[in-house]
Amino acid sequence: MAEATASFSREKLLEIARTLPPAPKVLARLSQLIEDINVDLGQVADLIKRDGPLTARLMHISNSVFHGTARIGSIDEAVNRVGLSEVHRIVGLITSKRLAENPLAFYGVSTELLHEHMLYTALASEALAEVSEMDPRNAYTGGLMRPLGILILDRLASRMPALEPYDHALHGSYVNWEGRTFGVTNCDVAALVFADWWFPQEIINGVRDHYLLREEDLDNRFACLLNLAGRLAAVAGFDLPGERRHWELSPRKLAAAGMSDAQVEEAAEEANRRFARLRTSLR
Repeated sequence: MAEATASFSREKLLEIARTLPPAPKVLARLSQLIEDINVDLGQVADLIKRDGPLTARLMHISNSVFHGTARIGSIDEAVNRVGLSEVHRIVGLITSKRLAENPLAFYGVSTELLHEHMLYTALASEALAEVSEMDPRNAYTGGLMRPLGILILDRLASRMPALEPYDHALHGSYVNWEGRTFGVTNCDVAALVFADWWFPQEIINGVRDHYLLREEDLDNRFACLLNLAGRLAAVAGFDLPGERRHWELSPRKLAAAGMSDAQVEEAAEEANRRFARLRTSLR
């Protein structure tokens, strides 16, 4: 992480991260459990039960998404009947909704846009991973949690008196504004918090590098996948204004990700289908 000023030390950033809803930590632990081929489904259910609001929403969405079958009556039943991959996806959906409860005043992002951006990027990342033989669950989690640093810096900005919000015409990108204002970028902040929360290293490094600002970032295939997911979110109309410059498509970027135009188009179509199915679940 770039060296921040004394006011924005690692401890200060982690302190602000702790003010966020607990759902991201549950998602991180859930990802770890699912990676274990010998995982006890009871452990997964017990993890979810620790968060009461998460439990209630998971039950509601599970019954909404799978309304054509007999009603699901408990978290243990949901985990068994819905399946680990779908539970992971639904927990991510709830996580995005809870993180997007408030607008990002200093970034000029509404609650609706933030939620839809997080969900679409997660589904696009997952679909890209499926067509390119990368880990779909890590891709989904990375795509979903990618803007975490933006959420934290927005909260930090609210504690700074008389701070001018991001102005796209003046600053051109979030990175420029963040560097001048905080001395650190949202990608660095997200990577810092992910490491503290024990997210998989692939996600930590991928989110840190996914703007592809340096030549060597193209060597990180997972970062390239997240970048392409950002591109798909932009095409779908869910991009954040200060990030648009990072999503330009090029043959070199596709080659670094190990994907073809046809694979990206296939992933976009699948992401659109999944997004249409899930976006109404929390309404």
